[in-house]
This record gives sequence, structure tokens and C-alpha cells, in this order.
Amino acid sequence: MDHLLFNAIFFTLLLFCAFLAFAQWRLTRDKVIPYYIGYLLFVFGHYFRQFCLAQPSFYERLARFNPPLKWDMPLSFAASACYLFFIWLIMAVPGDAPRHSRLLTWAAGLYAGMIALNLFLQAKMGPEVAIQVHHIARLLLYVPMLWMSFRLLRMARLPYQKFILAGSVTVTLGFVEVIATGLYPHYHDLLGGAIRHYETAWPYTYWYHLKVGIALDVFCFS
Repeated sequence: MDHLLFNAIFFTLLLFCAFLAFAQWRLTRDKVIPYYIGYLLFVFGHYFRQFCLAQPSFYERLARFNPPLKWDMPLSFAASACYLFFIWLIMAVPGDAPRHSRLLTWAAGLYAGMIALNLFLQAKMGPEVAIQVHHIARLLLYVPMLWMSFRLLRMARLPYQKFILAGSVTVTLGFVEVIATGLYPHYHDLLGGAIRHYETAWPYTYWYHLKVGIALDVFCFS
């Protein structure tokens, strides 16, 4: 699949599902939907900026309006916070693991706090320090979030909860590609970045891009 085509489908999917979710919220006023809309829009902003910066024709135009602080990481933290609040509300029904729900709200609040911390580090110490803290926080939080995803999936009782949490598992597993990219920077793209393989002792390890996990998660929610 061509890289441009893959990204066009991905961005269209995010905006289309955000539009449908907004229409559903207009009808139901369900308090859980705005968090998912925020997740979709923050993810769109995060990846669309990266896509534009990677295109020579857009780079110079975008650089003129680029703020002094990099907002890729804050958008990523905001998307994670919205998504965790969304999962918390989905699970917060009578008899559904209140202790685990509280852990989700704590994690969501931590991601929201990381937005301010990241911007402060960028302003005071530079983007390099902020990026390092971002990588450390992502690595430290990954194992607990992976455990939480599978734990909630096992504890979910209602069919729609199981379906949505199955999507959250695909997103969580998608971070394997993000971490592997940091460990093995010399990777090759396959299918326009949708699937990547890394040179390891095996000698190659294949895994899907995080955007594939996000797309599957969006389908599960829809």
C-alpha cells in the first residue's frame, strides 16, 4: 500500500468517525462521547503535523506558522488522557471493577499533567530534554497499561465493553512498534510504514505500525 494512500485513509477515518461521534453526541448527550472525539482529534493533529513536516512541499509553509514549542508530544499526551477517561467511563458501570476504574483515572490525570511538564521542559531546558522524559515516561507506563488492557478485557461483562477493550488492546500492543523504533533505529518500511521489520538476532521481527492499531480501535468503537 502506498504511504500517501495509507495516510489518506487513516486521516479520513479519524475525521469521519469524529463527525459520526459528534452527531451521536448531539442525539444522546452521552458524557462518554466527547472524550473519544477529543482522542480522535488529538491523534489527527499529532500525526497530520508529522505528515506535513515529512512533505517537502508543506514543510516550508508549515515552518512559518510553527510555534516555538513542539506540540507533537503534548498532543500525544492529550490523546492518551482522553482515551483513558473514555475507557474509564465505559467501564464505570455498576459492578465493573471500581478499583481498576480509579487506576484509569489516575493514569489519565498523569498523562494530562505530562502536557504541562512537557511544555515546561521545552521552554526551560530545550526539546531534547523533553523528548528524553517523554521516552522514559512512555517506557515506564507501558507495562502497567499493557497489564491493565488485558485485565479489563477479561473483567468486562457487557459485549460492547469487550469489543471496545479489544480495540484498546490493539492500540496498546501497537506501542511495541514505537518502542522498537527507539531500540532499533535502522528499520525498513513495508507497506508504506503500516508494517515494519527490525533487524534482530532472529534475524527479523515484524510488527504493525501504531496507526494500524489506532485504526482497528476506531473500527471497534464505531
